Amino acid sequence: MGARSHRYSSDGDVPQPLRLPNGRLFSRLHFSRRLGDSMIQHRIAVKVTWAGLGDQMMQMDLIHRIAAFSQGRYVHLPMFPKRIFPDVGDFTGIDLYHRLHPDPDAPPDLPQLMIDLVDLFDEDCTTLLPEEVRSGAVLAVVKFQYLNALPKMQNLYRRIAQSAPFPFRDLYRLGLQGRPSLNPATGRIRLVVHLRLGDTATMTLADGRRLTADGMRILGTDPTLSVRPPVDVARAIDFCRHMAADPAVDVMLLSDGYDLAIRNLKTFRSMVPGLSIEERDSLIAQLEEKGRIFETLPAEMRRVGETEEDTRFAIDTLAAADLVVRTSGGFALMVARHMGGVPPNRIFDLDAALATPDLVRREIARIAEAAPERTGA
Repeated sequence: MGARSHRYSSDGDVPQPLRLPNGRLFSRLHFSRRLGDSMIQHRIAVKVTWAGLGDQMMQMDLIHRIAAFSQGRYVHLPMFPKRIFPDVGDFTGIDLYHRLHPDPDAPPDLPQLMIDLVDLFDEDCTTLLPEEVRSGAVLAVVKFQYLNALPKMQNLYRRIAQSAPFPFRDLYRLGLQGRPSLNPATGRIRLVVHLRLGDTATMTLADGRRLTADGMRILGTDPTLSVRPPVDVARAIDFCRHMAADPAVDVMLLSDGYDLAIRNLKTFRSMVPGLSIEERDSLIAQLEEKGRIFETLPAEMRRVGETEEDTRFAIDTLAAADLVVRTSGGFALMVARHMGGVPPNRIFDLDAALATPDLVRREIARIAEAAPERTGA
């Protein structure tokens, strides 16, 4: 498998490698064993690197469910903050995991075994493969990969679907005990519209080539090419206005805007063959002009930007939402669903909400019927 092992330290550092014997494959489901009078329980963690908040939450939830499914214990390693903000683990409460779920029996110097997700189970996802993981001799630190298309991973996802999820909501509430919410609930029905734009922006160069801000890649000359579906910002703003006409509804539009796309153009121009400084500046001016459309929405109904303060505000806003309309990406989905407890039937894809706004209005009516005091009536 090419796996490596390391000493595990509580702060998540990975010091010098440690040699371990080769693991054996097991042909039956057997995740723990009794050694003498004590139960040996295997432990599984995930080491996240260079991922946003939504992706990190998805990875933690998956590994937490795998640990529960296999009758083991999830070990929380600190979040990776570089793409979010330095104290994101404390702000969201996620890094407080062991305050809610202590592991008093954890060995003080448990070796790490770095392992790919696909190598953790056998093909049927019924057997934990490495013996040293199964016996509890090492901490299995999973290197996560997006392998949704593999039949093996689909099988695993089906098996763990009913396993214990990561307790994001409980941890978020625990974190709020030490700080005030930046956008607490108002008592009215809160509808949040989240538009991901920065790394999804696609621009057309003078020679017809399509350039995506995500990695500054040339996609080709087909005018329909883009990394992600285009976002109709104007229609999204109109949608917000129409929904805000209901006095019972508190509407907030959140977006990262085009700051990332502009920054990438300034920083990585040399990655785009033939892109002159003059044309780059023209593209930046076009993005800045596109971003001004947000100013047509009242200031109290929008928060646009990707600063640390913007991200903190967005997390607390989504966690206090009743309904969410979203574009691509996992940020809004994971925060609203798992920190805020918004049910799936009240999280809408933007295109669906724009095409059939009555779907959203119907859920608003149901909330109002169940809690008429929230309508101001």
